[in-house]
Amino acid sequence: YAVAVDAQDTLDVEKCDESVWNTGVSVAYNPYAYSKVLAEKAAWEIAKDDDTKYDLVVINPSWVMGPGVKAHPSSESYGFIKMVGDGAMKRGAPRMGIFVVDVRDVAKAHLAAAFIESAEGRHIISGHNTDMLEMIGAIKTKYPNYPLPKSAAPKLLVWLLGPLMGLSRRTVSRSCNIMPKLDTSKSIEKLNMNYMPLEDTMQGMFAQMIEAGLISQP
Repeated sequence: YAVAVDAQDTLDVEKCDESVWNTGVSVAYNPYAYSKVLAEKAAWEIAKDDDTKYDLVVINPSWVMGPGVKAHPSSESYGFIKMVGDGAMKRGAPRMGIFVVDVRDVAKAHLAAAFIESAEGRHIISGHNTDMLEMIGAIKTKYPNYPLPKSAAPKLLVWLLGPLMGLSRRTVSRSCNIMPKLDTSKSIEKLNMNYMPLEDTMQGMFAQMIEAGLISQP
């Protein structure tokens, strides 16, 4: 989020890598992402201090999905999967361009950043440039009997109804039907990241939520 938040953010620059800072967010627009920008910039200021005893290595994860230590109904990621599993989008899902990473890959990245002596600077941790419909499709291959969407919702409809679904119209305009292009080559080269398949991430999370009773059996 400190690098990009909307799919269009990744296309507005020649190469969306660790040199990019998210300048499109603010207190008024996506304050959560804005807090990530401010927090990281503050961390870099602290790291410049001559009295600092540690080297700062930053992990910049994208939208974290996948099975966690336990299912958290209050989590945004779990809330999205529950909404999908309960059939709220069965008539069509918006093709919101998203960058996604498995929570287990995020854990591996933190360990790599801590123990690989040559690790330095920022690292984008993201396994897939994808969209919501593709993410849901990864679930549907294993769970075809659940009321999951088969088709995409029209962008105009998403734009009109977005605010009712918690999506601002600016977010819809800058992400719907737009495939992001986030560059993760540094994490692959410097932290030896080998990202998990999208199917493993989404199916593992869905299975965990069924087992936890957060998604009803069809």
